[in-house]
Amino acid sequence: REIEGSIPVKFQKLELEKFLKKAHKGSQIMLDVEGTQYDALIKDVAYNPVAGRIDEIDFQALVSTEKVHSVVEVVLENHDKIAEGVLQESLEEIAYKALPADLVDEVRVDVGDMKIGDVIRVKDLPIYADKKITMQQYLSQRQQKLRKSQRRTNNPEKIISEQLNDLKKGMVTKMTIPFLHKKI
Repeated sequence: REIEGSIPVKFQKLELEKFLKKAHKGSQIMLDVEGTQYDALIKDVAYNPVAGRIDEIDFQALVSTEKVHSVVEVVLENHDKIAEGVLQESLEEIAYKALPADLVDEVRVDVGDMKIGDVIRVKDLPIYADKKITMQQYLSQRQQKLRKSQRRTNNPEKIISEQLNDLKKGMVTKMTIPFLHKKI
């Protein structure tokens, strides 16, 4: 459905809070604007932490035949069953592209049986294997180059040095979801 420009929509505070308990960034919803129904995607939610309120929500009208960029929320289950170590979640949402009929609201990951050193990657999740969904590339060119160099060399000092340099330059991006490591 074609929409000319943007449509400002106002919500009552309680209505908005109730709405956001069920829906979040990446959720597909039916939006009723003055009696007209829109199949829409929540693109972004702008929180104002100082005022303790939501300043803005961006919606995107969906067309059934056009793929859309979205994110799926990663929900970790059974983290309370981990007996030892600390669960580190590096990715709370996964970017992807799909038709409106194929949009995914959340990906549940059972971490209850993880052991120290276990890693779950995006490619390990069922959403990655779904042929209707196009996954976004998570590795930067620098990370791809580093991966290639890691395959060529077994020099851990060099690899750690490169990763520390990336950290100092602010070039670190998230690549894995949970990682379980020992408590120190």
